Amino acid sequence: MFEFRLKNILNFRQHLYKTAQISLAVAQQQYQKIHTQREELNAEINRQDQVWKEKQECGMGAAEHCFYRDYLESLERRLATLDEQLEKALNEVEQARQALLERKKEAQILDSLEQDAKQDYRIFQQRKEQQQLDELSIFADYHKHASN
Repeated sequence: MFEFRLKNILNFRQHLYKTAQISLAVAQQQYQKIHTQREELNAEINRQDQVWKEKQECGMGAAEHCFYRDYLESLERRLATLDEQLEKALNEVEQARQALLERKKEAQILDSLEQDAKQDYRIFQQRKEQQQLDELSIFADYHKHASN
């Protein structure tokens, strides 16, 4: 019966690979969430800027003008913050992707070692069986000639 001597390490590496897959999925979801928030905020900025321009054309009071200016500035600051978060999330996705590739490579190396060990074991078993058959054949041939 074949038993791979590094099976526990292989199982651990496969577990790390699955964990890395999950980490990548989480990082991608976080990136997508921030990207969606950024797109929505950008659309809100465009809408509010358009409203502000329309109100300016119709004439607006100083207080209302200050309100729109301050509001748009706060939206722009929020957009800058989201841009920073988006950049950070993108870096995390890339790091998770690299970690996944490394874990996959580690697991594949051990899997390849296991396959090689299985093949070596099969060859060893075949040779052992062939040797036993040869010995039986020689023994049978010896008894055949001895009885004559």
